[in-house]
Amino acid sequence: MVFAETNWIFDCVFKRDVSAEYMFELAQQDRIVMSIPRFAFAESRGQSEVIIQRRIDNIQLALASLRELRRSRHRAEEANQLINSLQEMINQLKQEPSIMQNLTEDIKLICDIIPYDMEIQARARLRVIERQPPFAENDSVIYESILWFAEQNQEIDLTMLFLTRNRRDFDYPHIYHELEEFGIELFFETGECVRRLRELLGFSEN
Repeated sequence: MVFAETNWIFDCVFKRDVSAEYMFELAQQDRIVMSIPRFAFAESRGQSEVIIQRRIDNIQLALASLRELRRSRHRAEEANQLINSLQEMINQLKQEPSIMQNLTEDIKLICDIIPYDMEIQARARLRVIERQPPFAENDSVIYESILWFAEQNQEIDLTMLFLTRNRRDFDYPHIYHELEEFGIELFFETGECVRRLRELLGFSEN
């Protein structure tokens, strides 16, 4: 069983990490079980729209510079070509939210969705009040969701991995100790997690 969070969802839908996509394929083939908190899906939807809008804003800034450059007859043709390309990119980016939502739904189909309820919310809130890592409220909700699900699914032969690229908030002795109590191995790099999965699946690295 592999626990993942918001960054893994982003890695898949934005297609920015081939190792994450490989894990998705393994889950599609029922070779591994992915378990992702419902809260992570909600967080990814909100943040993805912010990311896309930020990209559009950055392109708009570039367009403003190119329109200024276009006033020079020496660079007008090149500027026009770039302006047309960037305008097309903006049009494509505006379509991405619906595309990403469809990809997110595909992820939901191949994973166990860890519920978000009042108990998990209360546990996360207490963690924040007690100043226990991972400190941030959203991270604490995701982390408590994973601990709760691991507690509900303790099996002798079950190996559990937790993949998060958020080293800053999770790389603490207290986190390692808590995860160890539930038999969960922590990974901050997708490639390292994949290597461990391949080892568990008995795949040859040759």
